[in-house]
Amino acid sequence: MSTAARSGPKLATRPPSSQDEFTAQEQLCVRAALRFLRSRCGTWGTLARALRLGDSTIANVACGHKGVTATLAVRIAKFAGVGVDDVLCGRFPGTCPHCGQTLPEQPTPTNGGPS
Repeated sequence: MSTAARSGPKLATRPPSSQDEFTAQEQLCVRAALRFLRSRCGTWGTLARALRLGDSTIANVACGHKGVTATLAVRIAKFAGVGVDDVLCGRFPGTCPHCGQTLPEQPTPTNGGPS
């Protein structure tokens, strides 16, 4: 009997998708941060070069065709000079990318939101 027959069938494994990494709300917050940074950088291409990613990758994530990855969230936070948790919970950017109006703060357990 061969060793392959004794060890059983190999199970196919897939890497976790970006949909598994973040909640829907976190993905919305990262996308909002991307759109804000795009407005500050001028174009998707400029922002993509700053984040060391492809133009189409950034645009596809921003409009929801691709999921948000941990790598992207970290790169956004580093580029913006804020913590990753600020990007994920929506504290960054905190202002409208078009008019600069301060957006209402997202509820958190520390500021009276649900715990």
